Order: sequence, then structure tokens, then C-alpha cells
Amino acid sequence: MITGHDAPHPEARPHDHKFWKAGGCPVCNEAAEEAERQEKRRQNPVDQAACQHIDFAGSISVHRLEDTGTFVAGIRVWCSVCQLMFSFSGLPLAISTNRACVNIDATEVSLPIEPGPKPIPLGGTIPVEMPRLGES
Repeated sequence: MITGHDAPHPEARPHDHKFWKAGGCPVCNEAAEEAERQEKRRQNPVDQAACQHIDFAGSISVHRLEDTGTFVAGIRVWCSVCQLMFSFSGLPLAISTNRACVNIDATEVSLPIEPGPKPIPLGGTIPVEMPRLGES
């Protein structure tokens, strides 16, 4: 995958690379991932509706926002057989560095992160939410 300042820009989304450090520019990375998926679909066409989606791939990008000193992780997941993007459920559509949220088509989740482990207080109950068999 091509990333960074010298990556081609297959889309007409103007952007500036001067603020992006390790991990490269998210616009370039996303465009390179999409171009790679399109090439795989072209080389090995698979009916996305008939695919059982049993193998997965994904990407994680970490963004350090220099003006605020905060960090955000962006996560994308797709079927590695048919290249169909997965969408994230249960999160609001938003742009935030304070809470988890999704982009406009729910194919990328943004999560605020911090360096170092954070102890979780033990005690009390931990909620478990799962659908019952037969429910969706």
C-alpha cells in the first residue's frame, strides 16, 4: 500500500500533509486501501450478496491532534473475499475526540485513545449485552 506525502491522489479531495506524522495521511491511506480493494474485486469478482464473509481484513490509523494533544484511532474492516466494507453498529454519527463515533456511512469508527494502560476499577457488575438466539 502506498502511503505518505508522495502517494497519488486518485480523488479530488484537497488536503495538507504537514500535520500528519507516523502512519501517514489518512486521506491518502484510505484512497490507497480503496484502490487496492477495487483491484482485488477486478481480479477476482465475487458476488458480495452471496459471499458468506468468513475472512476479514482491516486497517487501523492513529491520529495525533497536535493542537489539543489528543489521539484518535480510526478502524475500518472489510471482507477479504469479496472486499465488502463492514459497517459499525450502535455508535452515533459524529466527529469527536471525546467519544466513539462513526463516519457518514458507518464504515469507519473513530475512538479516542490515550497512551498507557488505564486501570479499570473492579467490583460491581459488568453489563453484558448480547442478542438471544433467534433475535437480531
